[in-house]
Amino acid sequence: MKLLTASIIILGATLFLGACSGGSNSINSPQIGSSSLLVNAEVIGLDAGSGTFTTSLKVTIADVNDLPINDATVTITHAVHGVTQLLRDTLTAGSYTASVDTYEAGVYTLNISRGSDYLSNVTVTGPDIHQITFPTLTDTIPLNSGFTATWTRAVASDEVEVETRDYGPALSSTIGDGDDGTYAIPASSTIRDDQRVRITRINSVTPVGALSGSTFKASIRNTVEPLVVR
Repeated sequence: MKLLTASIIILGATLFLGACSGGSNSINSPQIGSSSLLVNAEVIGLDAGSGTFTTSLKVTIADVNDLPINDATVTITHAVHGVTQLLRDTLTAGSYTASVDTYEAGVYTLNISRGSDYLSNVTVTGPDIHQITFPTLTDTIPLNSGFTATWTRAVASDEVEVETRDYGPALSSTIGDGDDGTYAIPASSTIRDDQRVRITRINSVTPVGALSGSTFKASIRNTVEPLVVR
């Protein structure tokens, strides 16, 4: 009986690890799919001014021949937002969109169905909203000089994207950096005085049960603007 129990524990751990993919904040189990859909999905949190945020939901779907699918049912679910059905974007083949007037951190779940083609229970964690601590609206950056942007966050994300009007967007992973709350921005970012700093933190997963090349990402952006440079 002890041997049987041990075997069940090992099997369960193996199945869990096999179902997980993506960064440390990515939840990807349990999920299933028909392995016949190429899916690129995004939950995009955007700063909307005065400390408010909105969420844009975008999903593109293609079949095994890379042809866009325009007749799928697509939903993204969150504990606070509830179930949001994405509608087909008639201007872009295979694209589905929706928007929510707030942003929430936490788990987002993607479900897609279209006849015998489906992708179910793919989840990713939306990063918590970070605060940019330098530069702020009251700081002054000298022209043509580099500086280190800093921010605070509760939990590290998989990647960070940083930009100014003249620099980036640059992913932290391209320079071997992570979501450690600091990013060195070069002098090329301050060649004019009408500047801003944007920091976007991103989690992503590779969905199990979808075609190779599929992704599900969740991100949150915050901005300091206008940034005084002189």
